Amino acid sequence: MAAHVHSVSPQRGHTHAHLALHRHCRSSCLNIVGMLLASAVMESANGYHSEGAVPYGAGRVYRKLYPGVYVPLPTFFNAHGELDTMSIGRHLLNMCSLGMIPVVSGSLGEAVHLDQEERKVLIRTARNVLDANGVADVPIVAGVGGASTRETIRLAKDAIDAGA
Repeated sequence: MAAHVHSVSPQRGHTHAHLALHRHCRSSCLNIVGMLLASAVMESANGYHSEGAVPYGAGRVYRKLYPGVYVPLPTFFNAHGELDTMSIGRHLLNMCSLGMIPVVSGSLGEAVHLDQEERKVLIRTARNVLDANGVADVPIVAGVGGASTRETIRLAKDAIDAGA
């Protein structure tokens, strides 16, 4: 799948997503809109800041979303059907070296096949790899879509705790 340019601009404390919806990737783009809207909900609910990378409590850092290329990362599995965190990390660094911002946690349709812990491991792996390789300022956009509002909020909180 080709990466698409997504522009995110903070205004009046909210995050607004402006996307070009292409016929062949409409569902992927709509998934990204949902993730960004969940981010906006969590911003207003948790008192996040919209300027720069700043601490906001519990040792966490808010990383500003910038205009640019947001690329959905595939979820790699090993021969036993478990997450292949080494391949995930290598691919993540490759995309970041090209200036792309990662969209993690089932953003290519595999989310329905991941359990809650696997989603957290994906995000935690991405954050650990970025931090360990000198690119801690790169934000992670996490897929947090759920079947209900309650589940989406729980997944959004898990994503924040895991480093998104």
